[in-house]
Amino acid sequence: MKRILLIAMALSATLSSFGQFDMNGTGHRKRDKYSDCTDRVQRLDKVKGFVFDAALNELLPSYVFKYSYQDSPLATEVIRLELPSGEKTSRQIYEYDDEGLKTSYLYQLWEENGWSDFMLTQYEYDSQGHLITEKFSRLDQSGQWAQYQRHLYEYDQSGHLTFYLRQMNYSNVWTDFSQVHYIRTGNLVTERYEVRVADNTVIWKELYVYDNGGILAERFRQDLKYDAVTNTFNMINSEHRKFFYDIYGDVAYVDVDTWADGKWNYAGRVVYYYTLNTGKKVCLCHNGITIRVSVNAVAAHLRHGDKLGVCEEDRRDDKHGNKDEETCTSSVFPNPVKSCLDLRISTVDHPYKYAKLYNKSGSLLLVEEISHKTDISMNLEKLISGEYYLKLTGDPGNEKTHIIIKRN
Repeated sequence: MKRILLIAMALSATLSSFGQFDMNGTGHRKRDKYSDCTDRVQRLDKVKGFVFDAALNELLPSYVFKYSYQDSPLATEVIRLELPSGEKTSRQIYEYDDEGLKTSYLYQLWEENGWSDFMLTQYEYDSQGHLITEKFSRLDQSGQWAQYQRHLYEYDQSGHLTFYLRQMNYSNVWTDFSQVHYIRTGNLVTERYEVRVADNTVIWKELYVYDNGGILAERFRQDLKYDAVTNTFNMINSEHRKFFYDIYGDVAYVDVDTWADGKWNYAGRVVYYYTLNTGKKVCLCHNGITIRVSVNAVAAHLRHGDKLGVCEEDRRDDKHGNKDEETCTSSVFPNPVKSCLDLRISTVDHPYKYAKLYNKSGSLLLVEEISHKTDISMNLEKLISGEYYLKLTGDPGNEKTHIIIKRN
């Protein structure tokens, strides 16, 4: 039972790797012309942890975190329930400023049929939106919040986090305890470790492995542990995580191994559950042009090679003020086509009302109503091979024609 409990605690720690500080980012959020859309197609609804039972050879549910948003795009409350009992154990309450930066985090425990305050974390930022101070408080004997720990963050000239200093409050005197350092290759953090100030000893280390696209694939952790045989402290393998993603680039699940008997042993899985961010516009990079589409259309775009987020060229141009207006674009694929032709328009607010297909002699063959639609599919299977013209029409002055090549 004790071993399963320890594994469950390690699995639950996986949650802290997501939705908190972005170690590969710059620690701040900046508004620009693309702030009206997002690259977040989904929102996280719950995270469920499973412990692997070797005797049964199956995953057993251990806990679940449930997220609430309360009309906010960011999670405002996260409740942990133990499984399979469903008993409440803890709650996290978040507050944000107008820029979406987290300002406080209240951690509560479920005690005697009610929530009891346990810890308060507060965040301070500089004028660029970088996190500079993280303050941790607990209730003192008088019931007032008293700071016991704080983190002071430092960045390089590019705005990337380099380290933070952990200080402890001993009798109202702040004392340096440790530094957590971030080692990068390019923009990616490849190593993170904590050094105790008193004796310059590394007390834990994490190594990060990425795929060819720069997506986190694995994380290895080592911890400083006492060896009773040699009477020394040594860095020992502790935990290994493998990350798996869905089509939208969000973490789908994490497999966790723990170190024992000189080898990695499968310990369990953490599964992430999402719902679509309905009503949101999503930024996509389509053929080098940033477009905005509805959430429901994103999967089709991704399957055809588009990428989530703003195109790098558009981001650079926006930074230098070279592009002030959103471009409405349309495209057709595949072209040449054998059966189904897909028409894609970059924004739902486009000026077109109809898509009309003509042959070379000018005869109208097909009409599709496309007002406020961004993805339209047309079945051209019965048409003979040849050249056709797809004309998008709307108000006077708003027309566009695509040449379609049909092959059998």
